[in-house]
Amino acid sequence: MSQRWDGRARKGSGRRCACRTNNHCPRDPQRGVTASEIAETAIFWILRLLGRRFHGLYSPDDIASVLALAASRETSPSRICQEHELAPSEGVVRYRLRNLSLKPLLRRANRLLAEQAASLLPKRPLKVAIDYTLIPYHGKPKRCENEILRGQPKHGTTRFHAYATAYTILSGRRITVALAFVRSSDGRLEVIGEILRLISDQGIQIKCLYLDRAFFAVDVIRSLQERNIQFLMPAIARGNKGGTRALAKGRKSCTTLYTMKSSRTGATVTLPIHAVTTYSKGRLGKNKAITYLFASSSHHPPLNRMLEEYRLRFGIESSYRLLSKSRIRTSTRDPKLRVLYVAASLLLVNTWVEKKWDKLSTTRRGPGGRDVHEMLLPYPRFLAMLQYILERKYEFILAVEVPEDRSHAGMTGR
Repeated sequence: MSQRWDGRARKGSGRRCACRTNNHCPRDPQRGVTASEIAETAIFWILRLLGRRFHGLYSPDDIASVLALAASRETSPSRICQEHELAPSEGVVRYRLRNLSLKPLLRRANRLLAEQAASLLPKRPLKVAIDYTLIPYHGKPKRCENEILRGQPKHGTTRFHAYATAYTILSGRRITVALAFVRSSDGRLEVIGEILRLISDQGIQIKCLYLDRAFFAVDVIRSLQERNIQFLMPAIARGNKGGTRALAKGRKSCTTLYTMKSSRTGATVTLPIHAVTTYSKGRLGKNKAITYLFASSSHHPPLNRMLEEYRLRFGIESSYRLLSKSRIRTSTRDPKLRVLYVAASLLLVNTWVEKKWDKLSTTRRGPGGRDVHEMLLPYPRFLAMLQYILERKYEFILAVEVPEDRSHAGMTGR
């Protein structure tokens, strides 16, 4: 049902919605968010991400605005420069971004993510998910092969730029709180250690850590046990007659204390393995019992809730889809520019969550204390409002003509 605010309601009557109810609409008719506020906040975060001040015909705000507009349109900065009359030229944007350094850029990105998290997240232990996202890359590395991660074919390539992120699982406030650039030489233990360090530096306490099956390894599990971190992840079925595959046999859910051994180092670790059996009920064209294997710490959810509990982790996959919707497109080989564009997109997604929580929610009793009106500001509308303001600022070119000097056809002259 589409909602519209009833401005004709008598002041103090308590009725503010055309549906004549008051249980899901803001009591204050002035609450809301405008396109100008969205553009101002987006430019503010991207400007701080750049971390540089300079003087010239175009200010740092102009460079940040070009990047924000490129993110809202899911295109490249060069196209924005070509299609707007008052925008800086491509050369100006490249010149202003030339001196970025990867490590300081990542430090700024994580500091800004921490600032956004501090204003949104409560001061109590939280459920956190950690995972990789792989962005397909067609080309050669800029300096060394270490910049590129090889993986299964996707979009016509086996080469990827990889990033690891941490994501909070909290109703209405699901945001990214940490970002790391992953090199091919980085092992799983180094990646998860770096993300946990970033989370700890923010003062975020982990109630339970949700991981992908890629982290089902002896060294990772031992590290989590030594840190006394509760975790939940899928267990990989291994072995023919024995191993974890034998635990998946049967029609009842059960928990078994299992000892894993690393084939590479010989190290061992003991942990609970849970066989959770559920019935497909016609899903995927199947009508039979299906058994899922999970690995966890000593404290874990009940078996009848474990599958639903682990599904909370899929929110981080949704964050990667949103990241793709506002990630600036580029063909550059430079890893630092690619990190810049990924970080800018994550900041925009967090800004969208913050605006909904602060401006488009109503207080209520119960967990969370607020109802967020998700349908009022979906992410495509958020990006469209940002695009509208910046398109007006730089004046989209509405007419083109062939210049008299044909040798200069296509040049903008800026």
